[in-house]
Amino acid sequence: MLSPPKVLCLSNRIDKGITLLEVLLSLIIIGLIVDLVLNLYLDQYRLLSEVKQKAELRFVVFRAGQVLTSAVTKAEKVTWVNGDTLLVEYQGEYQLTDSYYLDDKDRDGNMDLYRHHLGVSNPVVTGVTEINVLEVRKGLWEIHLQASHGSLKCDWYKKVRQRNDHD
Repeated sequence: MLSPPKVLCLSNRIDKGITLLEVLLSLIIIGLIVDLVLNLYLDQYRLLSEVKQKAELRFVVFRAGQVLTSAVTKAEKVTWVNGDTLLVEYQGEYQLTDSYYLDDKDRDGNMDLYRHHLGVSNPVVTGVTEINVLEVRKGLWEIHLQASHGSLKCDWYKKVRQRNDHD
């Protein structure tokens, strides 16, 4: 005769479950991991923000420097007036005078470098806070620009020679 199949009985196993201590310990571990990841993310975000602001300031002074360097290089006559305006005269088919100056015409709280050409002022770049032009010797000009945002500052210097010096 065949014996009936044996059925495994699990009633002898003790089912303890998860204790409160294990739950609290796992929550503490998860909290530490989340804290580390969040701090790493926030530090990287702050670093990226600062690097971005520095790069933007460098671009601002670089672009303004390009414009002023080009103007002085092509000019027949360059004059620094009242310590705040660069007058540049060009001789071609017509005699033209452009002026470069800082102003906040759009009233956004940021100074803009403007080029006044043929009676119209157009912004060249926003964020330049200081401009200074000095004639080192006849036909050689030193341009100094500064841009700032909060506590960050960026300076730019360049010496430029006029291409045509006819004085």
